[in-house]
Amino acid sequence: SLGQRLRLWLALEPPHPWSRMGFDFGFGMVLLNLFWTGTGLNRVWFQPLWMISGPLLLGLFLWDFLQTLKERPRPLISIPKEKSYWPLVFLGLLLLLFSFLEGLVPETFYDSMVYHLAVPAYWLLNHGMRDFPTNFFSNYPFGGEVYFLNGLVFQGTETAKILHVFSFGACALMAGGWAAEWGGEKSAWLTLGLVLTFPLFVVCSWSTAVEGVLSLVLTLFAYSIVRFLRGGEGKAAWALSSGLFCGFAFSVKYTALLAFAVMLVVSWIKRPGVKGEKWRSHFLLFFLGSLVCALPWFVKNLAYTGDPFFPYFMDFFQGRHIPELGYDRLIREQHGWVTGSWWTWFLLPWTLTMGNPDSFNFCGPLALALSPFLLLFRIRNPILKRLAAAIALLFLSGLSVTHVLRFSIFAFVLLFIVLGALFGGDERQAWGKGLALFAAVTAFLCSAFLAAIGNFYYSAAGVWTGRES
Repeated sequence: SLGQRLRLWLALEPPHPWSRMGFDFGFGMVLLNLFWTGTGLNRVWFQPLWMISGPLLLGLFLWDFLQTLKERPRPLISIPKEKSYWPLVFLGLLLLLFSFLEGLVPETFYDSMVYHLAVPAYWLLNHGMRDFPTNFFSNYPFGGEVYFLNGLVFQGTETAKILHVFSFGACALMAGGWAAEWGGEKSAWLTLGLVLTFPLFVVCSWSTAVEGVLSLVLTLFAYSIVRFLRGGEGKAAWALSSGLFCGFAFSVKYTALLAFAVMLVVSWIKRPGVKGEKWRSHFLLFFLGSLVCALPWFVKNLAYTGDPFFPYFMDFFQGRHIPELGYDRLIREQHGWVTGSWWTWFLLPWTLTMGNPDSFNFCGPLALALSPFLLLFRIRNPILKRLAAAIALLFLSGLSVTHVLRFSIFAFVLLFIVLGALFGGDERQAWGKGLALFAAVTAFLCSAFLAAIGNFYYSAAGVWTGRES
């Protein structure tokens, strides 16, 4: 409800209802993030704060929901008219349901126990965001974890996990709505199915790791920056939207820097929307929007550690330091290199795709198999051309930094948007049907591996049957 009000106040009207839902969800996350960050830095996290604000927000949501029912709008979710898309969409919705069921299980993911939820829980005990010197992870930006805080305060780790699944579904809807702007409803359904059945995205949604949140925020940022640089009405609003989601992405994870740099480069090649004297004011809006969401985390680090980017760039600041051996181990784990000799880099896509399925790199074979089609077909739409270039740059830059594929999920989402737009339109109906059936078969085969990963890492059968809690 809050996100929808902000979108309407900015007069942002994406043409597809799924895109509007994505922006409503994203703007709501931004506003709640600012609420928790502001109150946390002022150390006023006491129970009356959420016992008063929670019912107010719930009442606002119910009011808007009832108003929507009275208006009886066109349903947002229907059935795909193309029957060949049914298996893919059905499997995608089934995996989404399975992810919600996984959310009913208490969190056991190691990173969540160490910092994704451990640090917010520590802050709750201390009524706000205070220094946590024995856990250097607490000095990362925690924008994504603050979103999970909405579930942590009202129930616990299960609700926090379900909130991550909601962001996963919102990202899939946003991707489908964006693809529909070029290929119509068939593209929307095809893209929705491709994103919902992407194995790595499904696995990440089972925990409170922040990759699902980051992918949604970066997709909203990419859409906003493309709309801004395309020109037309509402450029100032799209500039502010781009800045808000750019800053929000930085507050979630530092790897957002790669996506920001790539989208800026490919969008700036031809910039019909950035002309005249107003571009300075638009850039100022973008800059201020970014600062609103990102700056508090850097100021917090500067105040507590003397280094706004701690634990990085410690050589340039005289503040807190961590032992060199520990820092080297941290960097090695984040790199996750799987290559040895220089020639093994040429085999890297195959190595990562065909490795043993796990919760960090299990992307399935679909993306690697379909990537050559971006070169096979001539892309006439200039925006799709830029997105195709962005996909290549995102994978190249991402793999040059880390071989952990879960850090590159946004690149896969963009890939599915472009593929859905290309094959879901009327020009290539046969290709679209073939892609949907091929993707459905791939998703069905990958579901066995997903079940095995879920049983190994997040065994939930005891909770579902009531034998465990």
